[in-house]
Parts: sequence; C-alpha cells; structure tokens
Amino acid sequence: RASKAVVYALKQIGASVQLVSRERGPKILSDKDIDQSLIQSVDLIINTTPLGMFPQMDNYPDIPYHFLTRHQHLYDLIYNPKSSKFLNFGKKRDCPTMNGQLMLEIQAEEAWKIWNEHLVKQNLNAQQVKEANKINFSNTEIAFKNKSDQELKKAYQLFKMMNKSW
Repeated sequence: RASKAVVYALKQIGASVQLVSRERGPKILSDKDIDQSLIQSVDLIINTTPLGMFPQMDNYPDIPYHFLTRHQHLYDLIYNPKSSKFLNFGKKRDCPTMNGQLMLEIQAEEAWKIWNEHLVKQNLNAQQVKEANKINFSNTEIAFKNKSDQELKKAYQLFKMMNKSW
C-alpha cells in the first residue's frame, strides 16, 4: 500500500506521523476524530488513497477542510487529475499543494536505471541494450490484441530477459 511507503519515508527523515482512515484502528484515527487543533498542529497532510483519481474525480478524503490554514501543506499521490478536489480545497484555504506527478517521474527514472543496470548485468552489448529499450509497450499491448508476430517476438524477448535472475 502507498500509505506504508509514505510512512516509511517520513520516518526515515525523522518526521512524526499520524495515520487517519475512514475507520479507527490501533494507532489510527478515524477521519471523524480530526478537529481544528489536530489539523492546525500538522505541517503536512498527505492523501495516499485513490479518492479523487480519474474517473471518480468527485471523491475526496472526508476531513474538515475549513480548519486548514496556509501553514498546512497538502500532498496528493494522485496525478490524474492534476488538481484533485483534495488539493483544490487546500488551494481555497491558501495551502501550498502538490500532486504526485513528480513522484511518478522519479519512480520512472529509478525504474529506468534498474532496467538498464539489469541489461548490463546480462552482458548484453550496446546494440542489444539499445534494441531492448526500443520496445514500445503500447505496441506490445496492441500486439497481444492483434497477435502481430513481430511485436509478440519482441515482447517475448523482453519478458524472457526480465525473468532472468537479477
């Protein structure tokens, strides 16, 4: 779950974390437990849920947005839409906001590095690495639908390389 990754990262930098969910649990507050003093005692509120993500963009976490001030930062892991209702409510209260687009881009860059390191570990030459990186995943998806032999062969080679032990 995304929330576990966020909690881990925040704790790694020494941040204090309070989890909130629709239902109360051990060390987890219910969204009904949130009051003005709690909201105003935090610097950062992160939505780690899919609430508000396309195509259900009218959904949002049920928190008392009217207690927000410009001192709370709102971060939404969602990047589609660019500005979710969660973020829009924060903007109306002059809160700094950010969506998950940058996180997605950083994850993609890290995945690219891992993939290319994997190709090098497989002792592929420069031309083979170049060819492996040419595979178009959208074409591969179409290939499986249309059973295009050329694209199926490329996909097979890719999956075969990916399944080798790292």
